[in-house]
Amino acid sequence: MKFIKPYAACATHAYLLVAFGVYQFSDGGEVIDLLIPVIFGVPMLTMNSGVQYGTKASINICLILSILSVIVLGYFLAGEFKKLDLLVVVAKCLLIITGITTFISLLVFKIQRAKQLKRV
Repeated sequence: MKFIKPYAACATHAYLLVAFGVYQFSDGGEVIDLLIPVIFGVPMLTMNSGVQYGTKASINICLILSILSVIVLGYFLAGEFKKLDLLVVVAKCLLIITGITTFISLLVFKIQRAKQLKRV
């Protein structure tokens, strides 16, 4: 089964998180929307080289950060429907989709790696 490479998915999700933070900053968004990229995006960017080379700790940290970012974004997405800001709703939905894609690609990579190590 072919899937997106984990480091590419992790980098895409992290860059989109940071871009969302920059947009929220320029738009004068809420403080929590500005903290989401700092809490999740920047550590994922720093761990991306470790994910690319298959470092176990980097993969685990990015796996946890990706699912936590999806949970937090989903929680704050519910509040955005009341404000009727369509661009923010679309951006958060895109971030949730890339977060789920990142989580799945890291999980598939981790399972495949465990199977390879079991064979040896």
